[in-house]
Amino acid sequence: MIAIPTVTISLFSGTRLRRPVIAAAAALAGGVMFALAHHAMLDDSMITLSYARTLAEHGQWGMVAGLPSNSATSVLNVLLLAAIVAVIGHPVVAVGILLMVTMAAVAWWATFIAEDARLPIRAFPAAIVGLLLVNPMMVSTIGLETYLGVALVIGVARYAFAGRPAASGVSVGLVTLARPDLVIFALVIVFGLRPARRSVGRSAATAIAVGLPWYAFSWWVLGSAIPDTLVFKTVLNHFDSGDTFLGGPMMWSRLFPAASSLAWLPALAGVACLLGWVATAVIRRRWTSAGTLAVVFGLGGIAHLSMFATLGTPPYQWYYGPVVAGLTLCAVTTAMVLPWRRLVYGTIATGVALTFTFEIHHGVPWATPPIYSNWATTAQYAAAAPGIAAATSGGRAVGSPGEIGALAFYCDCRIVDLFSDRGDAANWIEDRMRKADPLMRWLLELNYHNLDRRPAVHRDSQLSFEPAGPGSGLARWPISSPVHGPHSLVLRGADGDS
Repeated sequence: MIAIPTVTISLFSGTRLRRPVIAAAAALAGGVMFALAHHAMLDDSMITLSYARTLAEHGQWGMVAGLPSNSATSVLNVLLLAAIVAVIGHPVVAVGILLMVTMAAVAWWATFIAEDARLPIRAFPAAIVGLLLVNPMMVSTIGLETYLGVALVIGVARYAFAGRPAASGVSVGLVTLARPDLVIFALVIVFGLRPARRSVGRSAATAIAVGLPWYAFSWWVLGSAIPDTLVFKTVLNHFDSGDTFLGGPMMWSRLFPAASSLAWLPALAGVACLLGWVATAVIRRRWTSAGTLAVVFGLGGIAHLSMFATLGTPPYQWYYGPVVAGLTLCAVTTAMVLPWRRLVYGTIATGVALTFTFEIHHGVPWATPPIYSNWATTAQYAAAAPGIAAATSGGRAVGSPGEIGALAFYCDCRIVDLFSDRGDAANWIEDRMRKADPLMRWLLELNYHNLDRRPAVHRDSQLSFEPAGPGSGLARWPISSPVHGPHSLVLRGADGDS
Protein backbone atom coordinates (compact mmCIF):
# COMPACT_ATOMS: atom_id res chain seq x y z
CA MET A 1 0.00 0.00 0.00
CA ILE A 2 2.90 2.35 0.71
CA ALA A 3 5.28 1.20 -2.03
CA ILE A 4 3.23 2.38 -5.02
CA PRO A 5 2.80 6.04 -3.97
CA THR A 6 6.44 6.15 -2.83
CA VAL A 7 7.62 5.02 -6.26
CA THR A 8 5.25 7.47 -7.93
CA ILE A 9 6.52 10.38 -5.83
CA SER A 10 10.11 9.37 -6.53
CA LEU A 11 9.56 9.30 -10.28
CA PHE A 12 7.63 12.57 -10.19
CA SER A 13 10.34 14.25 -8.16
CA GLY A 14 12.98 12.99 -10.58
CA THR A 15 11.08 14.51 -13.50
CA ARG A 16 10.69 17.81 -11.71
CA LEU A 17 14.36 17.80 -10.81
CA ARG A 18 15.36 17.06 -14.40
CA ARG A 19 13.66 20.13 -15.88
CA PRO A 20 15.71 22.83 -14.10
CA VAL A 21 18.91 20.92 -14.79
CA ILE A 22 18.12 20.79 -18.53
CA ALA A 23 17.06 24.45 -18.51
CA ALA A 24 20.27 25.46 -16.73
CA ALA A 25 22.35 23.55 -19.28
CA ALA A 26 20.49 25.31 -22.11
CA ALA A 27 21.12 28.69 -20.49
CA LEU A 28 24.81 27.89 -20.20
CA ALA A 29 24.91 26.91 -23.87
CA GLY A 30 23.27 30.24 -24.73
CA GLY A 31 25.96 32.02 -22.75
CA VAL A 32 28.69 30.24 -24.72
CA MET A 33 27.19 31.30 -28.06
CA PHE A 34 26.80 34.87 -26.83
CA ALA A 35 30.47 34.91 -25.86
CA LEU A 36 31.28 34.21 -29.51
CA ALA A 37 28.80 36.74 -30.92
CA HIS A 38 28.85 39.71 -28.53
CA HIS A 39 31.29 41.82 -30.58
CA ALA A 40 29.68 40.96 -33.90
CA MET A 41 25.97 41.69 -33.80
CA LEU A 42 24.11 42.81 -36.91
CA ASP A 43 23.39 46.48 -37.43
CA ASP A 44 19.68 45.76 -36.97
CA SER A 45 20.51 44.14 -33.64
CA MET A 46 22.19 47.39 -32.65
CA ILE A 47 19.01 49.26 -33.60
CA THR A 48 17.20 47.14 -31.02
CA LEU A 49 19.91 47.85 -28.44
CA SER A 50 19.65 51.59 -29.10
CA TYR A 51 15.90 51.43 -28.51
CA ALA A 52 16.37 49.47 -25.29
CA ARG A 53 19.01 51.84 -23.93
CA THR A 54 17.00 54.95 -24.82
CA LEU A 55 13.95 53.49 -23.09
CA ALA A 56 15.92 52.42 -20.00
CA GLU A 57 17.84 55.69 -19.63
CA HIS A 58 15.36 58.29 -20.92
CA GLY A 59 11.96 56.61 -20.74
CA GLN A 60 11.45 57.32 -24.45
CA TRP A 61 10.48 55.06 -27.35
CA GLY A 62 13.09 55.80 -29.99
CA MET A 63 16.66 55.19 -31.09
CA VAL A 64 18.06 58.63 -30.32
CA ALA A 65 17.18 60.61 -27.21
CA GLY A 66 14.81 63.44 -28.12
CA LEU A 67 13.63 61.82 -31.35
CA PRO A 68 10.56 59.58 -30.87
CA SER A 69 10.18 56.87 -33.51
CA ASN A 70 8.40 53.57 -34.02
CA SER A 71 10.76 51.43 -36.08
CA ALA A 72 11.45 48.70 -33.48
CA THR A 73 9.91 45.54 -34.93
CA SER A 74 9.90 43.61 -31.65
CA VAL A 75 8.22 45.47 -28.82
CA LEU A 76 8.76 42.59 -26.42
CA ASN A 77 12.46 42.27 -27.20
CA VAL A 78 13.00 45.99 -26.55
CA LEU A 79 10.97 45.93 -23.33
CA LEU A 80 12.80 42.91 -21.93
CA LEU A 81 16.23 44.27 -22.86
CA ALA A 82 15.36 47.69 -21.42
CA ALA A 83 14.27 46.08 -18.14
CA ILE A 84 17.59 44.23 -17.90
CA VAL A 85 19.55 47.37 -18.86
CA ALA A 86 17.74 49.33 -16.15
CA VAL A 87 19.05 46.81 -13.60
CA ILE A 88 22.59 46.11 -14.82
CA GLY A 89 23.29 49.22 -16.90
CA HIS A 90 24.98 47.37 -19.79
CA PRO A 91 22.94 46.85 -23.01
CA VAL A 92 25.31 44.35 -24.67
CA VAL A 93 25.42 42.12 -21.58
CA ALA A 94 21.62 42.38 -21.45
CA VAL A 95 21.48 40.62 -24.83
CA GLY A 96 23.46 37.71 -23.40
CA ILE A 97 21.27 37.46 -20.31
CA LEU A 98 18.09 37.48 -22.40
CA LEU A 99 19.51 34.84 -24.75
CA MET A 100 20.34 32.59 -21.80
CA VAL A 101 16.85 33.01 -20.33
CA THR A 102 15.32 32.38 -23.76
CA MET A 103 17.21 29.13 -24.28
CA ALA A 104 16.30 28.02 -20.76
CA ALA A 105 12.63 28.64 -21.64
CA VAL A 106 13.02 26.62 -24.85
CA ALA A 107 14.41 23.67 -22.88
CA TRP A 108 11.82 24.02 -20.10
CA TRP A 109 8.84 24.00 -22.48
CA ALA A 110 10.39 21.25 -24.60
CA THR A 111 10.59 18.91 -21.59
CA PHE A 112 6.85 19.32 -21.01
CA ILE A 113 6.15 18.70 -24.69
CA ALA A 114 8.30 15.57 -24.51
CA GLU A 115 6.34 14.28 -21.51
CA ASP A 116 2.95 14.95 -23.12
CA ALA A 117 3.94 13.50 -26.51
CA ARG A 118 5.84 10.54 -24.99
CA LEU A 119 9.16 11.65 -26.46
CA PRO A 120 12.58 11.21 -24.80
CA ILE A 121 12.56 13.79 -22.01
CA ARG A 122 16.28 14.58 -22.14
CA ALA A 123 17.09 14.00 -25.80
CA PHE A 124 14.20 16.07 -27.21
CA PRO A 125 15.06 19.40 -25.53
CA ALA A 126 18.78 18.77 -25.92
CA ALA A 127 18.41 18.26 -29.67
CA ILE A 128 16.19 21.34 -30.06
CA VAL A 129 18.51 23.61 -28.10
CA GLY A 130 21.62 22.22 -29.76
CA LEU A 131 20.42 22.47 -33.36
CA LEU A 132 18.77 25.88 -32.99
CA LEU A 133 21.56 27.45 -30.99
CA VAL A 134 24.38 26.59 -33.39
CA ASN A 135 22.40 27.14 -36.61
CA PRO A 136 24.47 29.72 -38.55
CA MET A 137 21.40 31.47 -39.93
CA MET A 138 19.85 31.91 -36.50
CA VAL A 139 22.97 32.57 -34.47
CA SER A 140 23.79 35.40 -36.89
CA THR A 141 20.68 37.19 -35.58
CA ILE A 142 21.64 37.36 -31.89
CA GLY A 143 20.35 40.65 -30.51
CA LEU A 144 17.27 40.50 -32.70
CA GLU A 145 14.04 38.75 -31.70
CA THR A 146 14.54 35.53 -33.68
CA TYR A 147 15.30 33.25 -30.72
CA LEU A 148 12.75 34.98 -28.51
CA GLY A 149 10.00 34.55 -31.10
CA VAL A 150 10.85 30.89 -31.72
CA ALA A 151 10.91 30.23 -27.98
CA LEU A 152 7.43 31.71 -27.60
CA VAL A 153 6.16 29.62 -30.53
CA ILE A 154 7.44 26.55 -28.68
CA GLY A 155 5.60 27.88 -25.62
CA VAL A 156 2.40 28.07 -27.66
CA ALA A 157 2.91 24.42 -28.70
CA ARG A 158 3.56 23.37 -25.09
CA TYR A 159 0.28 24.83 -23.79
CA ALA A 160 -1.82 24.12 -26.88
CA PHE A 161 -0.74 20.47 -26.87
CA ALA A 162 -1.64 20.22 -23.18
CA GLY A 163 -5.07 21.76 -23.76
CA ARG A 164 -4.47 24.86 -21.62
CA PRO A 165 -6.28 27.66 -23.49
CA ALA A 166 -5.49 30.53 -21.12
CA ALA A 167 -1.76 29.80 -21.11
CA SER A 168 -1.65 29.23 -24.86
CA GLY A 169 -3.54 32.51 -25.33
CA VAL A 170 -0.97 34.36 -23.24
CA SER A 171 1.78 32.78 -25.35
CA VAL A 172 0.09 33.82 -28.60
CA GLY A 173 -0.31 37.36 -27.28
CA LEU A 174 3.39 37.50 -26.43
CA VAL A 175 4.23 36.11 -29.86
CA THR A 176 2.47 39.07 -31.48
CA LEU A 177 4.55 41.42 -29.33
CA ALA A 178 7.76 39.56 -30.20
CA ARG A 179 7.02 39.81 -33.95
CA PRO A 180 3.51 40.57 -35.29
CA ASP A 181 4.09 38.36 -38.34
CA LEU A 182 4.86 35.32 -36.15
CA VAL A 183 1.19 35.13 -35.24
CA ILE A 184 0.61 33.05 -38.38
CA PHE A 185 3.02 30.41 -37.02
CA ALA A 186 1.23 30.44 -33.67
CA LEU A 187 -2.19 30.11 -35.31
CA VAL A 188 -1.09 27.07 -37.31
CA ILE A 189 -0.11 25.43 -34.02
CA VAL A 190 -3.33 26.37 -32.21
CA PHE A 191 -5.62 25.21 -35.02
CA GLY A 192 -3.46 22.19 -35.81
CA LEU A 193 -3.54 20.66 -32.32
CA ARG A 194 -6.87 19.16 -31.32
CA PRO A 195 -6.71 20.04 -27.58
CA ALA A 196 -6.27 23.71 -28.49
CA ARG A 197 -9.07 23.74 -31.09
CA ARG A 198 -11.60 22.90 -28.40
CA SER A 199 -11.07 26.28 -26.68
CA VAL A 200 -10.01 28.61 -29.50
CA GLY A 201 -12.36 31.35 -28.33
CA ARG A 202 -10.86 31.47 -24.84
CA SER A 203 -7.33 31.42 -26.23
CA ALA A 204 -8.17 34.22 -28.67
CA ALA A 205 -9.70 36.39 -25.95
CA THR A 206 -6.64 35.92 -23.75
CA ALA A 207 -4.26 36.68 -26.62
CA ILE A 208 -6.14 39.89 -27.42
CA ALA A 209 -6.07 40.91 -23.77
CA VAL A 210 -2.28 40.47 -23.74
CA GLY A 211 -1.45 42.23 -27.00
CA LEU A 212 -4.16 44.87 -27.38
CA PRO A 213 -2.95 47.32 -24.67
CA TRP A 214 0.37 47.87 -26.45
CA TYR A 215 -1.15 48.13 -29.92
CA ALA A 216 -3.75 50.62 -28.68
CA PHE A 217 -1.03 52.67 -26.95
CA SER A 218 1.17 52.53 -30.04
CA TRP A 219 -1.68 53.59 -32.35
CA TRP A 220 -2.73 56.48 -30.13
CA VAL A 221 0.63 57.75 -28.82
CA LEU A 222 3.24 56.62 -31.37
CA GLY A 223 1.04 57.19 -34.42
CA SER A 224 0.83 53.60 -35.68
CA ALA A 225 -0.22 50.30 -34.19
CA ILE A 226 2.18 48.32 -36.40
CA PRO A 227 5.89 49.24 -36.41
CA ASP A 228 7.05 51.35 -39.35
CA THR A 229 9.33 48.53 -40.46
CA LEU A 230 6.32 46.94 -42.19
CA VAL A 231 6.45 49.87 -44.60
CA PHE A 232 10.23 50.15 -44.81
CA LYS A 233 10.71 46.49 -45.71
CA THR A 234 7.95 46.33 -48.33
CA VAL A 235 8.59 49.53 -50.29
CA LEU A 236 11.59 47.80 -51.86
CA ASN A 237 11.12 44.06 -52.37
CA HIS A 238 14.70 43.20 -53.31
CA PHE A 239 18.33 43.98 -52.59
CA ASP A 240 20.45 46.12 -54.89
CA SER A 241 21.68 42.86 -56.42
CA GLY A 242 18.11 42.13 -57.56
CA ASP A 243 17.69 39.17 -55.20
CA THR A 244 14.14 38.76 -53.83
CA PHE A 245 12.85 36.90 -50.79
CA LEU A 246 12.25 33.61 -52.61
CA GLY A 247 15.71 33.83 -54.15
CA GLY A 248 17.30 34.71 -50.83
CA PRO A 249 18.44 31.20 -49.87
CA MET A 250 20.35 30.89 -53.15
CA MET A 251 21.86 34.34 -52.67
CA TRP A 252 23.09 33.53 -49.18
CA SER A 253 24.40 30.19 -50.45
CA ARG A 254 26.49 32.04 -53.05
CA LEU A 255 27.84 34.49 -50.50
CA PHE A 256 28.34 32.10 -47.55
CA PRO A 257 28.23 28.54 -48.93
CA ALA A 258 29.45 26.66 -45.85
CA ALA A 259 27.36 28.61 -43.33
CA SER A 260 24.23 28.48 -45.50
CA SER A 261 24.57 24.73 -46.07
CA LEU A 262 24.90 24.06 -42.35
CA ALA A 263 21.93 26.36 -41.69
CA TRP A 264 19.56 24.74 -44.18
CA LEU A 265 20.46 21.06 -43.73
CA PRO A 266 18.24 20.56 -40.64
CA ALA A 267 15.43 22.41 -42.42
CA LEU A 268 15.75 20.20 -45.49
CA ALA A 269 15.58 17.18 -43.20
CA GLY A 270 12.41 18.70 -41.79
CA VAL A 271 10.90 18.92 -45.28
CA ALA A 272 11.60 15.22 -45.81
CA CYS A 273 10.05 14.40 -42.42
CA LEU A 274 6.98 16.50 -43.19
CA LEU A 275 6.44 14.65 -46.45
CA GLY A 276 6.96 11.35 -44.64
CA TRP A 277 4.28 12.16 -42.08
CA VAL A 278 1.84 13.17 -44.82
CA ALA A 279 2.50 9.92 -46.69
CA THR A 280 2.06 7.91 -43.48
CA ALA A 281 -1.25 9.63 -42.76
CA VAL A 282 -2.51 8.91 -46.27
CA ILE A 283 -1.59 5.23 -45.98
CA ARG A 284 -2.68 4.62 -42.39
CA ARG A 285 -5.41 7.32 -42.28
CA ARG A 286 -4.45 8.47 -38.80
CA TRP A 287 -1.96 10.71 -37.01
CA THR A 288 0.09 10.00 -33.95
CA SER A 289 0.46 12.80 -31.40
CA ALA A 290 4.15 13.19 -32.28
CA GLY A 291 3.27 13.25 -35.97
CA THR A 292 0.71 15.99 -35.45
CA LEU A 293 3.23 18.02 -33.48
CA ALA A 294 5.92 17.58 -36.14
CA VAL A 295 3.53 18.58 -38.92
CA VAL A 296 2.27 21.76 -37.23
CA PHE A 297 5.87 22.82 -36.54
CA GLY A 298 6.79 22.30 -40.17
CA LEU A 299 3.64 23.87 -41.61
CA GLY A 300 3.92 26.83 -39.23
CA GLY A 301 7.36 27.65 -40.56
CA ILE A 302 6.25 27.21 -44.17
CA ALA A 303 3.19 29.43 -43.56
CA HIS A 304 5.48 32.18 -42.26
CA LEU A 305 7.76 31.81 -45.29
CA SER A 306 4.74 32.01 -47.61
CA MET A 307 3.48 35.18 -45.96
CA PHE A 308 6.81 36.95 -46.41
CA ALA A 309 6.98 35.80 -50.03
CA THR A 310 3.49 37.28 -50.55
CA LEU A 311 4.46 40.57 -48.86
CA GLY A 312 7.49 40.77 -51.13
CA THR A 313 10.08 41.64 -48.50
CA PRO A 314 13.83 41.75 -49.25
CA PRO A 315 15.80 38.59 -48.33
CA TYR A 316 17.17 39.64 -44.94
CA GLN A 317 18.65 36.58 -43.25
CA TRP A 318 16.61 36.86 -40.04
CA TYR A 319 13.38 36.58 -42.05
CA TYR A 320 14.24 32.93 -42.67
CA GLY A 321 14.63 32.16 -38.95
CA PRO A 322 11.02 30.98 -38.39
CA VAL A 323 10.98 28.55 -41.32
CA VAL A 324 14.43 27.21 -40.44
CA ALA A 325 13.33 26.76 -36.83
CA GLY A 326 9.93 25.26 -37.70
CA LEU A 327 11.36 22.67 -40.05
CA THR A 328 14.16 21.88 -37.61
CA LEU A 329 11.57 21.29 -34.89
CA CYS A 330 9.71 19.03 -37.32
CA ALA A 331 12.89 17.04 -37.97
CA VAL A 332 13.75 16.73 -34.26
CA THR A 333 10.23 15.62 -33.31
CA THR A 334 10.32 13.00 -36.05
CA ALA A 335 13.80 11.81 -35.11
CA MET A 336 12.67 11.17 -31.54
CA VAL A 337 10.16 8.50 -32.65
CA LEU A 338 12.48 6.63 -35.01
CA PRO A 339 13.58 3.18 -33.79
CA TRP A 340 17.32 3.68 -34.42
CA ARG A 341 17.97 5.82 -31.37
CA ARG A 342 21.73 5.46 -31.19
CA LEU A 343 22.09 6.37 -34.86
CA VAL A 344 19.66 9.29 -34.50
CA TYR A 345 21.31 10.70 -31.38
CA GLY A 346 24.75 10.24 -32.90
CA THR A 347 23.74 12.03 -36.09
CA ILE A 348 22.27 14.99 -34.20
CA ALA A 349 25.26 15.24 -31.88
CA THR A 350 27.66 15.07 -34.84
CA GLY A 351 25.74 17.79 -36.66
CA VAL A 352 25.81 20.08 -33.63
CA ALA A 353 29.51 19.40 -33.03
CA LEU A 354 30.51 20.00 -36.66
CA THR A 355 28.52 23.23 -36.86
CA PHE A 356 29.95 24.50 -33.57
CA THR A 357 33.47 23.63 -34.77
CA PHE A 358 32.82 25.67 -37.92
CA GLU A 359 31.71 28.60 -35.80
CA ILE A 360 34.74 28.35 -33.51
CA HIS A 361 36.92 28.34 -36.63
CA HIS A 362 35.13 31.57 -37.65
CA GLY A 363 36.90 33.30 -34.74
CA VAL A 364 36.87 33.65 -30.96
CA PRO A 365 35.11 36.00 -30.51
CA TRP A 366 33.67 36.71 -33.93
CA ALA A 367 34.49 39.87 -35.88
CA THR A 368 31.33 39.26 -37.92
CA PRO A 369 28.56 36.63 -37.64
CA PRO A 370 28.75 33.60 -39.97
CA ILE A 371 26.18 35.25 -42.28
CA TYR A 372 26.68 39.01 -42.50
CA SER A 373 25.96 41.62 -45.17
CA ASN A 374 26.49 44.99 -43.46
CA TRP A 375 28.98 47.45 -44.94
CA ALA A 376 31.20 47.54 -41.85
CA THR A 377 31.83 45.53 -38.72
CA THR A 378 30.40 46.63 -35.40
CA ALA A 379 33.95 47.34 -34.18
CA GLN A 380 34.63 49.61 -37.17
CA TYR A 381 31.46 51.59 -36.52
CA ALA A 382 32.42 51.87 -32.86
CA ALA A 383 35.87 53.19 -33.84
CA ALA A 384 34.36 55.86 -36.11
CA ALA A 385 31.70 56.97 -33.62
CA PRO A 386 33.85 59.32 -31.42
CA GLY A 387 35.06 61.24 -34.47
CA ILE A 388 31.51 61.61 -35.77
CA ALA A 389 30.34 62.79 -32.35
CA ALA A 390 33.11 65.40 -32.19
CA ALA A 391 32.34 66.67 -35.69
CA THR A 392 28.61 67.00 -34.98
CA SER A 393 28.69 68.36 -31.43
CA GLY A 394 26.20 70.95 -30.24
CA GLY A 395 23.09 69.07 -31.28
CA ARG A 396 23.76 69.19 -35.01
CA ALA A 397 22.18 66.31 -36.89
CA VAL A 398 24.06 63.94 -39.18
CA GLY A 399 22.41 61.71 -41.75
CA SER A 400 23.20 58.01 -41.52
CA PRO A 401 24.90 56.24 -44.44
CA GLY A 402 22.08 53.69 -44.64
CA GLU A 403 23.09 51.62 -41.59
CA ILE A 404 22.31 53.38 -38.35
CA GLY A 405 22.19 50.84 -35.52
CA ALA A 406 25.84 50.62 -34.42
CA LEU A 407 26.51 54.31 -35.11
CA ALA A 408 23.47 55.35 -33.05
CA PHE A 409 24.55 53.04 -30.24
CA TYR A 410 28.20 54.12 -30.05
CA CYS A 411 27.96 57.74 -31.19
CA ASP A 412 26.74 60.28 -28.65
CA CYS A 413 25.24 62.31 -31.47
CA ARG A 414 22.02 63.16 -33.25
CA ILE A 415 22.14 60.66 -36.12
CA VAL A 416 19.04 60.46 -38.28
CA ASP A 417 17.38 58.48 -41.05
CA LEU A 418 13.97 56.86 -41.45
CA PHE A 419 14.59 54.54 -38.46
CA SER A 420 15.24 57.36 -35.98
CA ASP A 421 13.44 60.36 -37.53
CA ARG A 422 9.65 60.03 -37.83
CA GLY A 423 9.58 62.95 -40.28
CA ASP A 424 11.85 61.06 -42.65
CA ALA A 425 9.79 57.90 -42.09
CA ALA A 426 6.63 59.75 -43.12
CA ASN A 427 7.98 60.15 -46.65
CA TRP A 428 8.38 56.36 -46.97
CA ILE A 429 4.92 55.83 -45.49
CA GLU A 430 3.30 58.17 -48.02
CA ASP A 431 5.16 56.45 -50.85
CA ARG A 432 3.96 53.02 -49.67
CA MET A 433 0.37 54.30 -49.51
CA ARG A 434 0.55 55.60 -53.07
CA LYS A 435 1.80 52.22 -54.36
CA ALA A 436 -0.67 50.11 -52.36
CA ASP A 437 -3.86 48.52 -53.68
CA PRO A 438 -7.15 49.97 -52.34
CA LEU A 439 -7.47 47.53 -49.43
CA MET A 440 -3.87 47.93 -48.30
CA ARG A 441 -4.12 51.71 -48.68
CA TRP A 442 -7.18 51.73 -46.42
CA LEU A 443 -5.39 49.59 -43.83
CA LEU A 444 -2.31 51.83 -43.89
CA GLU A 445 -4.44 54.95 -43.58
CA LEU A 446 -6.20 53.43 -40.58
CA ASN A 447 -2.90 52.39 -39.01
CA TYR A 448 -1.40 55.86 -39.50
CA HIS A 449 -4.53 57.84 -38.65
CA ASN A 450 -2.81 59.45 -35.65
CA LEU A 451 0.62 59.91 -37.25
CA ASP A 452 2.21 63.28 -36.56
CA ARG A 453 3.51 64.14 -40.03
CA ARG A 454 6.28 66.44 -38.88
CA PRO A 455 9.06 67.69 -41.17
CA ALA A 456 12.23 65.65 -41.33
CA VAL A 457 15.07 66.77 -39.06
CA HIS A 458 17.49 69.12 -40.85
CA ARG A 459 20.80 67.40 -41.51
CA ASP A 460 23.92 69.51 -41.02
CA SER A 461 26.15 66.76 -42.40
CA GLN A 462 25.86 63.41 -44.13
CA LEU A 463 27.62 60.05 -43.86
CA SER A 464 28.06 57.83 -46.89
CA PHE A 465 29.87 54.72 -48.11
CA GLU A 466 32.51 55.48 -50.73
CA PRO A 467 35.40 53.64 -52.40
CA ALA A 468 38.35 52.87 -50.16
CA GLY A 469 41.44 55.05 -50.04
CA PRO A 470 42.19 58.75 -49.70
CA GLY A 471 39.71 61.33 -50.88
CA SER A 472 37.72 64.40 -49.96
CA GLY A 473 35.38 64.84 -47.00
CA LEU A 474 35.32 66.26 -43.51
CA ALA A 475 36.53 62.88 -42.22
CA ARG A 476 37.06 59.34 -43.53
CA TRP A 477 37.24 55.98 -41.76
CA PRO A 478 38.30 52.66 -43.32
CA ILE A 479 35.64 49.93 -43.22
CA SER A 480 35.20 46.48 -44.75
CA SER A 481 32.82 43.52 -44.81
CA PRO A 482 32.69 40.01 -46.31
CA VAL A 483 30.09 41.05 -48.92
CA HIS A 484 31.03 44.62 -49.81
CA GLY A 485 34.80 44.46 -49.33
CA PRO A 486 36.93 47.48 -48.33
CA HIS A 487 35.29 50.92 -48.42
CA SER A 488 35.43 54.23 -46.59
CA LEU A 489 32.84 55.74 -44.28
CA VAL A 490 32.89 59.43 -45.27
CA LEU A 491 31.48 62.49 -43.48
CA ARG A 492 30.54 65.43 -45.67
CA GLY A 493 28.54 68.61 -45.29
CA ALA A 494 24.85 68.37 -45.96
CA ASP A 495 25.34 69.92 -49.42
CA GLY A 496 28.12 67.45 -50.25
CA ASP A 497 30.97 69.87 -49.61
CA SER A 498 34.10 68.79 -47.81
